[in-house]
Amino acid sequence: MKILTTEQLRAADSATIANENIASVDLMERAARACVHHLMHLSEHSNELAFVCGHGNNGGDGFAIARLLQEKFSSTQPSKKIFVFFLSGSSASDDFLINLERIKKIHSISLVEIGEKELDFFKESIKNLSPTAIVIDCIFGTGLNKPITGVYAEIIKIINHSKRQIISIDMPSGLMADSPANSDFNSIVHAELVLTFLAPKLSLLMAENAQYCKDFILIDIGLDKKFVSTLPSSNIFITKNEIFPLLKNRKKFGHKGTYGHALLVCGCEGMFGAALLSVAACLRSGAGLVSTHVPSAAVDLIHGTSPEALVSSDEEALFISSIKEVGKFTSIGFGPGLGSRNETASVIKYIIQQFSGKMVLDADALNILSENKTWLGFLRSGTIITPHPKEFDRLFGAHSSDFSRLETAKTESARHGIIIVLKGAHTAIVLPSGYIYFNSTGNPGMAKGGCGDVLTGFLTGLLARGYLPQEASILGVYLHGLAGDLAAEELGAEAMKAGDVIEFLARAFKKIESSF
Repeated sequence: MKILTTEQLRAADSATIANENIASVDLMERAARACVHHLMHLSEHSNELAFVCGHGNNGGDGFAIARLLQEKFSSTQPSKKIFVFFLSGSSASDDFLINLERIKKIHSISLVEIGEKELDFFKESIKNLSPTAIVIDCIFGTGLNKPITGVYAEIIKIINHSKRQIISIDMPSGLMADSPANSDFNSIVHAELVLTFLAPKLSLLMAENAQYCKDFILIDIGLDKKFVSTLPSSNIFITKNEIFPLLKNRKKFGHKGTYGHALLVCGCEGMFGAALLSVAACLRSGAGLVSTHVPSAAVDLIHGTSPEALVSSDEEALFISSIKEVGKFTSIGFGPGLGSRNETASVIKYIIQQFSGKMVLDADALNILSENKTWLGFLRSGTIITPHPKEFDRLFGAHSSDFSRLETAKTESARHGIIIVLKGAHTAIVLPSGYIYFNSTGNPGMAKGGCGDVLTGFLTGLLARGYLPQEASILGVYLHGLAGDLAAEELGAEAMKAGDVIEFLARAFKKIESSF
């Protein structure tokens, strides 16, 4: 799914209007109906909804949604009340004015115009809403091109301090769609949920904007698919539609040699668990053979927990100090629980320089690399590195925003020919081509030690299985997150652990296969 800019989305609106020979206000009505479908469910336990509408098209969306909701409620839930506060002005859009006239005819809706003189009244009105009331933000949407000031900033501050659930339509007002936030923290709506049209806006995928958008729902408003397909975008939101075509079938006459041989180099004193998790995840990848090289003290642990894996023992009991010939392996993953001893660093350097197959570098391997940055030049094309933001900054320098970090990732990926899997709530897979794939799966229950080790093992196995590095990265990150979602659904996000993600990897594969 393409992530489009604000300008491209406006072009898609215009193309839809022209190709379907409809008025723009009719497209607005279509968008409103799609939002109503979700708001009927979201407002199930609330008897009051307060819309706050600007004087542009986002405000027109709000008028249309409020009117259509009232029509639904009048016949099904007449006790619900809808309040609409709006800002008018000389620059009001045509569709705003049309929908303003339409909503004026619905006398059961409380409609109030507000400005600087009415701020105290607005503040008191919001304060008097029931505790379960929902405030629906329709002030700017994507129609913002400068920082919020004046009466708009004051209105947003009142909304943010209301202690009511806030839902934004298309975008949290005050937040830029395609670039870092440029308004004061309190002058940007802090939405619990955003109903956003067609595809997620780039800003909604950035961790730095988490306080402005805790979650979002994609709303299909029927924009012209043929036109959208012609729009260029190097930012892609991964859905099951991108994943299913990547899946490989197993051959009837295949054997374990057909599906590759993965090696994991991991573990040191106090962190043998990382090796156990990584190996167990690799075994769920479909790889034909899985080997691990661990300190000698961890050998029995691997045999006891993953009897399917082959194990080689390091000369040292508690850390990795050496490794024998690695040429027989299809892929190598190293880093989980590895530690950063000089002897271990020498092993990493040896593998980077000598191994000609596919590689995944994570955790302590990245920390060692950050201390030896010239080694980046030795990485073979297609090598996958999986840093979280702090590991990334240790490698490539500090960054002031997620947007700037992504720009650096694009530059470094292209320079070294590597794939950077920048981990987070919407993990970004940065390719040397300049394309960035943002993940749509995963949940806060995965923010626990060991989940990164699981991903490393799984990616290494997919590489051995025969997936190209780009395919393995996209597929692996998506299925890893999906397994986490399935685990959270059954066990709860609070109590699930990294090992549960491994157990649900098989279900993740089945879910994708059965959905087509």
